[in-house]
Amino acid sequence: MLAKTGARCHICGGKIDGRWQADHVLAYGGGGPHAPDNYLPAHRLCNNYRWDYLPEELQWILKMGVWARTLMQESSSKNGLGRQMAESFLQYLAGLGSGGVGAQPRPKSKLVRLCSKWERRPQA
Repeated sequence: MLAKTGARCHICGGKIDGRWQADHVLAYGGGGPHAPDNYLPAHRLCNNYRWDYLPEELQWILKMGVWARTLMQESSSKNGLGRQMAESFLQYLAGLGSGGVGAQPRPKSKLVRLCSKWERRPQA
């Protein structure tokens, strides 16, 4: 199965070096079969984020995420849409609790530092 994609995750395109999952290209929940032709290799994290989205849906979600990240980074630290989005996202993460998909953003990213800064701000 790894040979189908040259040992790369079919979702993000990254190299698969360790553990991976066989992802249903057409989601089983949406009528996709349990068949070798419907499986492609994926990083476990990518597969968990993908859920039952079709590839086109996931592409739009990723594009919206990049756009939202840009807004958050370029937004004023005191107001603006980016700040509102970041605050809402932090509330969402807090509601997930431990173990939720995506509960821990990738460490050391600029966005994580920005969100952490907003989280520690004095409450008005």
